[in-house]
Amino acid sequence: MNILRKAFKIFNGSSWDEYHLKTDSKQVVHIKADGTDTTVEEQLLALNSTSGIQTLNSRYGCEYYKDGNIVTITIDFGNIPVPQSGIVLGTLPQGYRPSLDIFARNSYDNQNGKIYVFKNGTVGITSASGTFNYMTVTVSFAASGVF
Repeated sequence: MNILRKAFKIFNGSSWDEYHLKTDSKQVVHIKADGTDTTVEEQLLALNSTSGIQTLNSRYGCEYYKDGNIVTITIDFGNIPVPQSGIVLGTLPQGYRPSLDIFARNSYDNQNGKIYVFKNGTVGITSASGTFNYMTVTVSFAASGVF
């Protein structure tokens, strides 16, 4: 695709008026590192779909986001029972997974709940002492391969 990159001029009868093309994000095209064309709009959509707060499990208030190479997962819920056997909340996408298995404790009312994040991206919650109903926990870690 050829893109006109310079201003153009139109003679107004006495002098040349200079004009610049106006574009929007749908029109601006560039070549990615792999050699394919893309638009600014496509790149913004891709960026917005992989950054910002994402919901992993809405029932248990589990969300995650990535800031640089640091992934943060938060869980905050009340009045929802979690059995001792635990619950798998979901799986983090590639690029958001830790290089080591991660465990963090529940910070609400000394209940024995914990969150786990495995190297394969599985995120879940368990209890060491039976059913619990409340959890507030945040865990942050470097994405796999980045320290």
